[in-house]
This record gives sequence, C-alpha cells and structure tokens, in this order.
Amino acid sequence: MAVQRYTFGAGKVFATPTNTSAVTPIRLFDVAESSLSIKAKSSKGQGGQVYAVASGRVSEECTGKVKFLRNDPRIAAYLFHGVDLISGQNALADLEQVTLSVATVTVANGAHFLYDGGVINGLNAASFNRITTGTPLAGQYKVDTNGQYTFAAADVTAGVKVAISYHYTIANSGFQYTVSNQEQGMAPYFRLALEKSFNSPSGLITDGYVIYAAQATGMTFGGKQGEFETVEIDWEAVPDALGNIYTRSVNGAAI
Repeated sequence: MAVQRYTFGAGKVFATPTNTSAVTPIRLFDVAESSLSIKAKSSKGQGGQVYAVASGRVSEECTGKVKFLRNDPRIAAYLFHGVDLISGQNALADLEQVTLSVATVTVANGAHFLYDGGVINGLNAASFNRITTGTPLAGQYKVDTNGQYTFAAADVTAGVKVAISYHYTIANSGFQYTVSNQEQGMAPYFRLALEKSFNSPSGLITDGYVIYAAQATGMTFGGKQGEFETVEIDWEAVPDALGNIYTRSVNGAAI
C-alpha cells in the first residue's frame, strides 16, 4: 500500500541568521500560512511550426511566504534589516488629562520628552493649533523640548480641560531598533526551516524543508479592527557557499 503522504496546516517555521552578529535561531510562532514556490524559465527553439522544437531551462527560482501572528521584533531587525536590537523604547502617552490653572504645564514624562502628538479640548474634542513663535491665543499652544506646554491666558481663565498626546523615551525597559539608509547590496541571509507533520492513515507523516540561504524580500504588518495583527515575510533563496539551495526530508518509504 502506498504511503498516504498528506500534511495538514501551516506547519512550524524556524529562521537562523547566518551573516550577522545575531546567531540565535528564531521560531516564528502562531504561523497562519506558509508557502514555498519553485519556478523555472526556459528558452524555446521555434521553427516554422506552432510548437517549439526544443526547450532549454535557463533559470530557476525558489521563493516563499510566511504569515504569522506573534510579532517578535527580532524578525524584522535580524532577518530583514540586519540591525541589532538595543534596550529602551519610544513610548506613547495618549490623551494625558490636564485642567488648565496656569499657562505653562509640564507633562508627566517631560524629563524624557521626545515628540509632540497634539492637544485636543477635553470637552468637545476640538484640536488645538500648535504655534512655534509668539504668545498663544485661545485654542493654541506651544511646546518646548522639555515637554512644557504653554496655553493662552483665556483658556487658563476658563479652566479648559485638555488632553495631551506625546512620545517619550524609556531607557530601562523594552527594546528597539533603528533603520538607516544602507548601501545597495547589503542585506542579511538566514537559514529557514519549514516543518509539517500529519497523522495520516499510513501513520505519522513528516515533511521538512531547509532553505540554506534565504533573504527577505518584503515584510507586511497588517491589522484590522476587531482582529489580531498579522505579519507576513516574503523570502527568496540563493545558493549557499556550497551551491546548495534547499533539502527536503520526509520519513517513511519513497512511495
């Protein structure tokens, strides 16, 4: 009886950087979709008839995609950009509530202030207009690099409630990476393992691919209201130092 070689689901995916300072394997958790595509192009010898009389393969390509849920920052940093993670993060303080009793107020994280994110009226959600010079009029504000927001005397007199949004730095929590404009041709490689299994009527079936030198060609971060964010990474394979593209390994008999 022939082996009923079926697999089921998206499988398990592991990626290991191979030409950066990071060498720790990364497991892509909560895989929703995975694919591997092998294509070829050929040159045809055409005579006077409608069908080619000969065909010679001139190129092949091995590409694929993985879609998953758990957004590990190492995936973009190490596998796509080839940059290191460093400690610290840029955090958002959103709609910090202040009732104006003085013209100048300092936000709670002013000592680590980074960027202004705007001010809205806490009662009617009208946006305040930011100015860079002069004295603010009603509905206007100024802000300096220390997180000090200055408002109009008229708004202070009226005791207006405002909601301030801004970014600030946290030095001892979280991780971050920065992407810069690199020279052409500079991109990391990684070894990619795609593993699937299924308990078929013939028994446990395992099917795995190891792509020796993959390079990311795209990443998409997508989210919808009411749904979890998904991450997609597209990749293509090139030969490794030994000229190998990939190995497929299966258990059981060949048929």
